Parts: sequence; C-alpha cells; structure tokens
Amino acid sequence: MNVLSAVILCCLVCVSDEVNRHSLRCLHDIAERHFQSGSNLVVSDNAEACVSLPTSRESLRTLRKDVENSIYLDKESWDLVLADLYMSGKLSLFLVRANDRNNVKYIMENKLTESKPGSYILVAECVQIEEVVEDIRQQIARLKAGRDWNPRARFVVLLMQTDSDQKTLAEHILSELWKFKVANVVILTHAADVRLEEADNVGELLPVLDVYTWFPYQTPSRCGEIINAVLLDRWVINNRSIGYFLYNVSLYPQKIPKDFHGCPLRVSGFQFPPVMMEKKLNDDGKIEYEQGTEVRLLEQMARRTNMSILYRPPPPDNGFWGEELGNGSWTGLSGEVATGYSDIALDNFWYKCHIINDIECLVPHLMDSARWFVPCANPYPRWTSITRVFKAYLWLGLLVAYIIVALLMWLVVMIRNTFPSPYTNNEAYTDVAKCLLNFWAVILACSNPNFPPQDISTRFVFLTWAVYCLAVNTVYQTFLTSYLVDSGLQSQISSEEELLHSGIEYGVHKSILAHLPHLTSKRYPRRIDCTTFEECQNRTAFKGDLAFVFSALNMAYVAAKRYTDGNGKPLICLFDEIIANQIISMPVPKGLPMLDEFNRIIQHTIEAGLLEQWLKNIKYTATLTSARDFRLSTGEYNKLTLEHLQSPFYFLFLGYALSAITFIGELIFRWKCTRHCI
Repeated sequence: MNVLSAVILCCLVCVSDEVNRHSLRCLHDIAERHFQSGSNLVVSDNAEACVSLPTSRESLRTLRKDVENSIYLDKESWDLVLADLYMSGKLSLFLVRANDRNNVKYIMENKLTESKPGSYILVAECVQIEEVVEDIRQQIARLKAGRDWNPRARFVVLLMQTDSDQKTLAEHILSELWKFKVANVVILTHAADVRLEEADNVGELLPVLDVYTWFPYQTPSRCGEIINAVLLDRWVINNRSIGYFLYNVSLYPQKIPKDFHGCPLRVSGFQFPPVMMEKKLNDDGKIEYEQGTEVRLLEQMARRTNMSILYRPPPPDNGFWGEELGNGSWTGLSGEVATGYSDIALDNFWYKCHIINDIECLVPHLMDSARWFVPCANPYPRWTSITRVFKAYLWLGLLVAYIIVALLMWLVVMIRNTFPSPYTNNEAYTDVAKCLLNFWAVILACSNPNFPPQDISTRFVFLTWAVYCLAVNTVYQTFLTSYLVDSGLQSQISSEEELLHSGIEYGVHKSILAHLPHLTSKRYPRRIDCTTFEECQNRTAFKGDLAFVFSALNMAYVAAKRYTDGNGKPLICLFDEIIANQIISMPVPKGLPMLDEFNRIIQHTIEAGLLEQWLKNIKYTATLTSARDFRLSTGEYNKLTLEHLQSPFYFLFLGYALSAITFIGELIFRWKCTRHCI
C-alpha cells in the first residue's frame, strides 16, 4: 500500500466507525489481491431502489446508527474508498449511480483502459429481502444494457443491512445473478455471529464480515438449479484492531467443471445442409440431427464436457437466423439465444455478435461468403446448329465467293468459246444460271455430270472452286458434328452489373439483410423478399427468371444435391464476384459458463483438420447420390439421337415442303397454261 493510500485509509477512521472502517479495508484487500491489475472496476449503487428507507441522507444516517451492527457508507466515505483504489494505480474506475442523470466516469480519461470491466462492486442499501434482490436486479439490468457488460468478471456484492438471515439472503441474490450468467461472485454481509472466538497465538477475534459464494455445479444431478450459499471466509479483527481474512482462501476459485455429468445443452437450429442434415424424431419424440459438420462438432463438444444434447424445435414462421424487430429484440435463432431459451445455436451462423448485445460467439470455425446465384445459361436450340457453325459475315463471304466464281466461270467460257477449239464440253457453263447450278452442286458435294471441263482455263477455275468447297465443307462438318453433340450455351450473367441490367428480379431473404443492408438501396430496384430459401432456389433453377443472394457454402451442397440436370450440369450458377465474406461461429448467451471449454474443443478440432474432412465427405456423398439420376452414357463416345439431329431433320422437312410447294405450283401453272391453249 502506498503512502497516499495509507493516509486516505487513516482518514476513514474519522468519518466512520470501527465496523465501517474494516468493511472498507476488506474491499481494499479484495481489490488488491483478486482484481486484475490494469483492468476496469465498475462500482454501482442504487439507493433510490429502497422504498422502506428514508431518502434523506441525514435521516438514513440516524436510522442506521440506531440499527445494531449496520454498515453505513456515506458519499464521503465512498469517495475516499474509490480514491484509494484509484491512487493505488492498479485499477481504472467507473462509478455508476442511479441518481446520476448520466453515469459518469469517476476518474480521468487518460487512465481508462479500453477492455471490458474485469470486476464489479455492487452496493445494496435496502433492508427487506425483496427490496435487496430487486435492487441487485436493477443494477445488473442497468449494467447489462451497456456494450461492455462482462458477466465473467469478478463480482463483489456489499450488503448494508443485517435484519434478515444472511445465508438465505445470499442465496436469493445468487439465484438472481445466475439468471444473468454471473457465477464468479462473493457476497459481503455483516457477520451473523458476533461472539468472540479463540485463536492460537492471536488472541480474541471478532468477526466483522462474512463472505458467501456458491458452486453452481456442485450437485451433478441438478445442473445448477439449486443454489446453496457457502460461507467461504470471514473478515475478522484481532485485539490490535488488525483486520484480515480468517481462512485466507481464494475468493474466486474455479467454479465451472469440465465434466457436467450429463447436463442438457439446449440447441437451437433447423435443417440446413451441409451443417445440419437429416432431421428426425427419436422414440421419445425429441428432435435429432444425424449428419452435418456442425452437428458432428457439437457432438465433439458434448462428448468432451459430458453433456447431453437437447435440440429445440426450429424457429416458427421461417424465422431462421432472425431479424431485428426495431426495439433491440430479435427473432429466430438470434432471439432464442439472446433470451436464454437455448444455450447455443448452429446452422452456419454468420457472425453478428457485434450488433446483438445479449450474445457472444464461440471461436469461428469456418469461412463463408455471400454471393449472387443466377440461372445457368440455357443451351442453344439444336435446330440452330447448322446456322451457328459460321458467323453471318462468313456466310455472306461464302455467298459472294459463290456468285463471283460463277460469273468468272461464265466469262472464261464465253471468252474461250471465241477461239476455235476441238472441245465442246464447255456447253454446261455457257449460261450464268448453269454456272450457278453446277457450282451449287459442288458446294453440296453432289456428282457433276459435266465434270471435268476439257480446256485448261475452265478446269482451273472449277478445281479452284472445288478445293475451296472441300475446305469449307470439312470445317463445317467438323463443327456441325460438335454442335450436334453439344449445342453450347447462350450468354451467361457474369457480373453484378450484367445482372442489374438483365431485367430479371433478385430475391433476398430478410435474415440476409441484417448482414447486407446495402441490398435495400435504390441500386436494387427489383429486389423481392424470399419467404423460404426453396422458393427462390426453385424459381431460379426451373424458371430462370430470378437471381438471389445466399451462402456459397450451403449452395455448393444444395446445387450438387438437388439442382443438377440429367447430364450432371448445374441448374443454378454463380459468378466470381463476392458480395461479402462471412465468419461462421456459434452464438451463445453472454456469460455461458462452458464458453472457454467449448472454444478449446473447437480450436483442437480445427487444428486436426476434422471440419474440412467432414465437409469434403458430405459434398462427395451428395455428388454420388445425385449421380444416380444422370443419363450420361459411359465411355468416350456419345450416341447421336433424334434430339441431336434436330437441325438436319428440320432442314430436310423444309426441303420437302419447298419441293412440294414447287411441284404443286408447276402443276397449277401447267393446268392454267393447258386450259389457255385450249
């Protein structure tokens, strides 16, 4: 203790009696020995909660001095205590008082740390048990509303009244604190037994304060349901007025065991592969999940801590992960964990413990990403295979070459016929129409009875055209065969900009908007709400008129399991752009006693590579399951069917139709001509 602290404590003798002085010395000793150096200490009182006491400080002083063995700490005494703790240089202090309009920091800003409080001192000034418990509840509720609330800190509850059974009162307070997951707590109350005690080499001892605590899992079969206050130590003074703890035991021993003897672990979740799969009811009517990465991870955690798993029913009304209701409360899994309805939630929970004050998250175990999922591009109609082999300008070039070569052939023959020649085989090329028909036969690889021309010039032109047609036909037939087997895909949406300009709608589930609020902006005017995941997925896969935002981890499994066609090709596609990467963790109520042990188990599982192996096996099994319905033939070759040969048959029927129309036209023309001649 430094000099200034000693001076301050000496001043306390002047402002308080012997009991109060040693009460303050006891608090000082606890702070010095058990509060972590450099941490924040929060001191809270709520005197206005006591309706059975006068509100006047002078009246309160008079009343309490009339009560035997009462503890009285006025504002001046508290200021000295806090100043003493502050000047020790070990703690940064916050003073929270109900009568202050704004809870103020007690000391300078530059001495405060940014971490959560490591310890709390709660002062209850009421007399009646009900008022004391309500006072503590109000103080905890006020502290819990802050973002820096830390139920795992070390708590000291100082009771200022003595007119009831101290052990019973301590049990009521401990029961109330346990509702807020506060277990690391000691309760200081005036010693019920004021008789002198004998001690070797010490002389007569006078008990001043009793220190009560509890061990929530000391009775294995009751799982923290029974709260028995235990007298842990006593602050006593000897005949030289020196105060100290009688047993000198640790006031904050380890209270959370590693073996919970089958206590239930209440779990919120719903069927959401690949993390929770195959929901069913057992013989007792309880929900079970047999497979899934997080199900297996949860089983590891329950096995290591010897806990039984109790699955809660899925959130009603498609609540899923939950959405904020506007008053700080949440629906779905988030709401069930925040209200204490369940101890942990699964289902690929995207981290949002920074926006929900009543929950905290375990060590992250996976990474996910929010991505756009769009309809896969439709294949080209097979009847377009013939026209798609060449681009339009190449078809135009072929037509121009055909006309030019036909005209060139006609000119060569006409010029050649002006010279006397013994060859007369050029009669088939003396007309432009004849040239066009003969060269068309070469394009179609049909036999030409007028081949070959006898003279060198006409033969050269003909062979040049034949070689050109051979090259074009070879390329055409090669690509045509490929298109008959696989007609190819139309343009695929490959970016968010293309999606926004495509004109299709995009669906977003309301629970996704908590993580991606920008999707509600004017940039996305065609956004619709997805009532269920399957609604949007089915519309995207089977109608192809909707895109949606969802988890890439889930869709990798769902697409392989449900949304593949008979050829093994996906019906739902995604592009490379990632909207946001998401950390996957498991939310628990703030202050869950098993958190540290669960974190260790998760860390060991990750380091062993088990999570990745489980996920890989589940995806592989889903692929094998969906492969049973594939219609792909085995081997290197594909048999062409009538479906593949749509385009040739379409053109064949088109040719038959044109031939029939031409034939009928000739008959009608001949009939009219014959009738006119008669």
